[in-house]
Amino acid sequence: MLAVDRPPRWTRTFAEVIVALLTAFAAAAAFGFAAWRAETRLADELPRDWEGIDITLVGVIDDYSRTPT
Repeated sequence: MLAVDRPPRWTRTFAEVIVALLTAFAAAAAFGFAAWRAETRLADELPRDWEGIDITLVGVIDDYSRTPT
């Protein structure tokens, strides 16, 4: 039977720590990106250039609730 040299234990532990840190960093970056996109999407103000100017909206009402009469 051949003897197989395995890497030292600390090398495997170091790799596991690096993988865990990279995973945590990726999760934090994804959370930050999602929060930034949500903030941008849900901002409820018009651009500063549009303040004080009348704007016209054109569209179609696709569905609306009806009250029974």
